[in-house]
Order: sequence, then structure tokens, then C-alpha cells
Amino acid sequence: ASDPDMKRRSDAIRAYMAYQAKNDAQLKFKQVDLQKTIGDLFVDVPSRLLAANGVDEREHFESWARFFNNHGIQSLGTVNGHHSRPEFPVGALELMVCREFSEKTTRLVVEGAPGQGKSTITQYLCQVNRLKLLNRVSEFSRVEPKHRPAAARIPFRIDLRDYANWLSGKDPFSDGAHDPLP
Repeated sequence: ASDPDMKRRSDAIRAYMAYQAKNDAQLKFKQVDLQKTIGDLFVDVPSRLLAANGVDEREHFESWARFFNNHGIQSLGTVNGHHSRPEFPVGALELMVCREFSEKTTRLVVEGAPGQGKSTITQYLCQVNRLKLLNRVSEFSRVEPKHRPAAARIPFRIDLRDYANWLSGKDPFSDGAHDPLP
């Protein structure tokens, strides 16, 4: 690709990220008519690391315990020097922006009951990465330091509820509950 093509694509990506940054700056609660900036309302939630199916839980937990210990974080599950459960006093977002954690973790599933903050965490994580990539220094400086990623990643956030609506033939971005796809 020629240099003008690369510049045009780069400009298009930056424009789209700027659009998403503006769109995701507001925290949206579909259940109530509340719109506030996400930075004003964001509260990190506790994290817990579970082993995937087929992975030795003890080995998995001890590996993470060593990782956190190397970063000065003691497990809440240490009893008489033995690890009893994989819990650490680190918020989920704080964990996800840690460079070493993201390099060590190739796949991550965020689980929780409705209303526990899964969508909010991913929305905020994407937003902070956009602010860093778009060099929005004043907005980025308002992000709590432990929630700032050391290295920005290109954010892709897919709301599976919207995707499911689209697959069923409904327009997920329409105000009408059963509007067909355009």
C-alpha cells in the first residue's frame, strides 16, 4: 500500500476511535434514564482468577500467586503459607491494564451476574485505551493512575446482547424494541 493509502486508513481509524470515545464517554444504563460520564461513576470490582477446565487448579493458582507476589500483591487466600483459594486484592480493571498480566493472559472471560459491572468495565477499559491512543492528555490525566494502561491496546468491544439482537433480525441500535434491520 502506498503512503497516502496508509495515511488515509490511519486517519479513518483515528476518526472512528474519536467517534467511539465520544459515544462511550457517557455511562449508559438502559434500565433507567441516567447518563453520566463514565469516569465520574466508575468503581472497579473485585477480581478472582479461576483455572480453565482441564487445568490443574493448584498449579494455576500457585503460578498466579508467584506473579502477584513478584508485584507486591499478597493473596487473600494464603493460610499458613498454603494457598487455599485464588483471590487477590486487585480490581478487575486494575488487573486488565497491568502490562505483565495482559502479556501472560492470552484469553480472558469476565463473568458475573446481571448488574455486577461486566459491561461497564469493558466500556471503561476501551475508553481509557482510546484516550491514550488519541493522546487526550487532559481526559487521560483524570483517570485514576492504577487504571491507566502502560501500553495502549486497540479497543474492540462487542456487546453480545446487541449481536444477539442483530442475529435475530432486530436492529440493536434502534429505539423501537422490535424494529427490523435497515
